[in-house]
Amino acid sequence: MFVINKARYLLSVLLTELPDYLYKLKQPTNDWLYITNRKQKHIPAPLGSGVCFLSDYTSQLRAPNLVPALSNRLFKKAIENFEFGLSSNRLRCEKPKVSFIIGHKGEDKIAHLLLVIQSIAAQSFDLIECIVVEQSKYVQAREQLPEWVDYYHLETQESDLYNRSLSFNYGAQRAKGEYLILHDNDLLIPVCYTRSHVKLFEAGFDVANLKRFIFGLSEKDTENTFSTNEINAHCTPDYVLQNAKGGGSLAIAKSAYEAIGGFDERFCGWGGEDNEFWQRAQVLKIYPFADLPLIHLWHAPQQDKRKGQRGGGQYTEALLDELSQIPIYNRIKSLTTAKP
Repeated sequence: MFVINKARYLLSVLLTELPDYLYKLKQPTNDWLYITNRKQKHIPAPLGSGVCFLSDYTSQLRAPNLVPALSNRLFKKAIENFEFGLSSNRLRCEKPKVSFIIGHKGEDKIAHLLLVIQSIAAQSFDLIECIVVEQSKYVQAREQLPEWVDYYHLETQESDLYNRSLSFNYGAQRAKGEYLILHDNDLLIPVCYTRSHVKLFEAGFDVANLKRFIFGLSEKDTENTFSTNEINAHCTPDYVLQNAKGGGSLAIAKSAYEAIGGFDERFCGWGGEDNEFWQRAQVLKIYPFADLPLIHLWHAPQQDKRKGQRGGGQYTEALLDELSQIPIYNRIKSLTTAKP
């Protein structure tokens, strides 16, 4: 019965979704941005390009998982339409408008961090700074960072779990920019990424989430990117992610970040902190339409992901469930009054 059901699933996906892929990928317009899984409800942006999903759940595109050639063609389309660059040169900006904040932990991801910084250095917008907040027992990344990057070290024990919320809050307090981009250390961005967000902030929005697709590179393609220092348009990503709300990379006005209390530092480890933050961000003016591709660099599975605990041994998922039952404005008041 399992084999029969799986065969029906495969046949259903291919018959209902494959024609849509083939049609939209052939178009000279931006129709490829509107590729989704069947029955997923979404609406297009009223002006310009972009998609807003009517669900809070992140998902993978199904058809590329079954037909890898679709993943390759979609990735190539993204690279053709959005320039990705890597640069080792960037001058320090004394009066930045945008502050990238990156939390970091682990020697095994320093290569990822450095490539992400090159991606930020290639941005077409000049008024930016980059802040790296490393959590470790000893300083590990500082000597390898470019001079234009600001580095802060939070001393932790080797057995301590990474606290993503703490890194973002610490970096936000020290950011000089009017706008913040809270960014993971394994995501490459197109050169228009910063400028696209600034336009929305200047139009009056508090939060912008422009991640349309996140292409997950394979281990081999990630290693090739490290060795060649180039992004190969012919890669076949392992997966294509969509609707990644507050996770990975999110842009928010610094005043808005402070107004909702920043991240909740009770989340320790991975998982839940971005969902809870996104819930509170709903009181702000959000631009919900996404149209930009990002690239996720492969890394070994993080053993502590979703295993973080808070006081009393409660897992992050349980903490998220508990907080989700509390009215948003009550949570905001609790976090803003707790901070100095």
